[in-house]
Amino acid sequence: MKKRTYYILGYGICVSNIKGVTIEKVAELIHSAPQFERQLYLDMLEDKMSPYTKTDYLKQIDLAMVLQSVIAENGVELTIAINDDMDDMSPEYFLLLPPSYPWEKNNTKISLEELTTILNRFTAMISDEKVDVQFFDYGSTS
Repeated sequence: MKKRTYYILGYGICVSNIKGVTIEKVAELIHSAPQFERQLYLDMLEDKMSPYTKTDYLKQIDLAMVLQSVIAENGVELTIAINDDMDDMSPEYFLLLPPSYPWEKNNTKISLEELTTILNRFTAMISDEKVDVQFFDYGSTS
């Protein structure tokens, strides 16, 4: 029997709860981060994908990763957490600002108000619904 323990801790959003996301909105979000957009394009070229399949490729990209990369390009490093201990087998994805510790190199220090502003700014680009920024604090052992 395999034992697994994980803990999700930090302020952020549940990306899985974002509604009304379309490929066009995600493409616009990606376009707002030129370095990430260039790297994504280079990755597609490396995989020898034609520009015509770009839309299909974007459908497969994890939304949490896209948000994380775009926000990082704007100066805030967030962490992706995954709760895959769901009864319906659909994992939940979180984008969090975890607690900071003095020994960490990339210690992002921003207020909850600043974090809320940043997350609302970027989620508004992909959804018309407001996403709640909250503190997530739970874990699981299996």
